[in-house]
Amino acid sequence: MILDENERPLVPVYTGNSEAEAEVVLSILREHEIPGRINSELPRSLYPFTAGGLGAVSVLVAETMVEPARAAIASFEADAPASIEE
Repeated sequence: MILDENERPLVPVYTGNSEAEAEVVLSILREHEIPGRINSELPRSLYPFTAGGLGAVSVLVAETMVEPARAAIASFEADAPASIEE
């Protein structure tokens, strides 16, 4: 599913330290047919790390999809092996 760029407002449902983490979350959302997109304040090629939130990466969804998105992420986190969460 593709996020309709005209659908506003977009709300962050996940904020992480790397684009790889955000891609995993986006993949989880797509499995649940929830469209979303990745947002980064800084170009990763110029600033490939985070420092105190600077350079953080967020996953955004339409406001109408916030609750289903958070539920999908929580379900994944609950089922994840302990080694991944540590």
